[in-house]
Amino acid sequence: MTDYSLFDSDELFALIERDLAKENYEGALIKLKISLAREGAPDQFYALAGRLYATLELFPRSKGAFEVYVERNPDHYFELFQLGMVNRDLGDEDEALALWQKVLDTEKNYPAALFHSADVLVNQGQIEGATELLNQLLETAPDESEYIGMADQMLTKLSLQ
Repeated sequence: MTDYSLFDSDELFALIERDLAKENYEGALIKLKISLAREGAPDQFYALAGRLYATLELFPRSKGAFEVYVERNPDHYFELFQLGMVNRDLGDEDEALALWQKVLDTEKNYPAALFHSADVLVNQGQIEGATELLNQLLETAPDESEYIGMADQMLTKLSLQ
């Protein structure tokens, strides 16, 4: 087995990202756990842990890792959005909505937060609010956004109800 204590944090981070790209989750997890066990592990490892644990559907662990990262980096909206996704996966749609609202407070036209917020609102029967968010998404998202087609489909479904 490789002695990862010989590696610096930036080297381990690069190796973990490479493992994730190759879907070598076991290798990524081993390196990540070693990295996080080091005193003063850089914050970026917590974001990476959140992603990896979510991929492995270890949502409580993912939530914990993202919470550490977001607490230390409250202006990083991508990880805040991901924390919302994990909360939704754990069944807490209200917390997910609250987190996505924080994202939208910073990045008011963030397509992923607009779409997923609208989806939760539809599930909760709040069709008017969902429609507003979907229309905002369609008006502001870049042409290449994957969320445009999804928003169109959802609006079509809503109009047929």
